[in-house]
Amino acid sequence: LHSSPVLAPGMLFDKPLAPDEVDSMSEQQLSDYLAECERKYILRSLQSQSWSIQETASQIGISRKNLWEKMRKLDITRDLLGKQ
Repeated sequence: LHSSPVLAPGMLFDKPLAPDEVDSMSEQQLSDYLAECERKYILRSLQSQSWSIQETASQIGISRKNLWEKMRKLDITRDLLGKQ
């Protein structure tokens, strides 16, 4: 997604969080927040690679099997493309 080897928050999110969004995050479990971020990241990667599992896995640095497992765990399917 970026040429830099390190991802900064601005590279993952469309816009900075508003104060009310930060307040609502304090009620959310860290594991839920991280899963949400991971899901968005994988969806963006899949879309940028035209839903090619091999290319997406290579781009984000994981195996195809690991990507499939994450997609299953995070309920990511190709039919989400029209819902974004």
